[in-house]
Amino acid sequence: MKRSGYNLFTAIALIVGVVVGSGIFFKSDNILIATGGNVFLGILIFVVAAISIVFGCLTIAELAARTDLPGGILTYAKEFISPSIGSAYGWFQTFIYLPTITAILAWVSGIYFCILFNVEQTLEIQILTGIGCFTVLYITNILSAKIGGQFQSLAMIIKLFPLILIGVAGLLFGGSGDYFTNEALS
Repeated sequence: MKRSGYNLFTAIALIVGVVVGSGIFFKSDNILIATGGNVFLGILIFVVAAISIVFGCLTIAELAARTDLPGGILTYAKEFISPSIGSAYGWFQTFIYLPTITAILAWVSGIYFCILFNVEQTLEIQILTGIGCFTVLYITNILSAKIGGQFQSLAMIIKLFPLILIGVAGLLFGGSGDYFTNEALS
């Protein structure tokens, strides 16, 4: 049996990468705008989302413990609901969910790349840059699972470091939230 080259840290990084995706960085302002600048409500939304994710993970873990079959959620749908629902879910994943999420993540990667390297941000450049990022990562993972896993671990550290830093700074130096107004967020 061939090993994947992933260690425990890489496996944790993969899970954290799925749970703490890039959305936390580019959706925070939208949440504050939707709550009218109310930081408490914004945090409450993130807490509800986090609790939902935890219970979703526990549900998946329970289903995984009840079967030895490989295949993840697709297999769970086939085994625990019905084969036709599992098949429908597989087609949904193949033709709707995975292509859509891949395109969005590639585009967001292009946006972040343009911001990081101060590149002009036209839609075409963002898309082409995103396709380039996607292609590089795709080829890296094909050529070496170990290098792909190391990149995922590094990406997790890079994502979590500012979140931890912002959280600690907010706890230590945070004010009452009077700084957020509708005018400042618009």
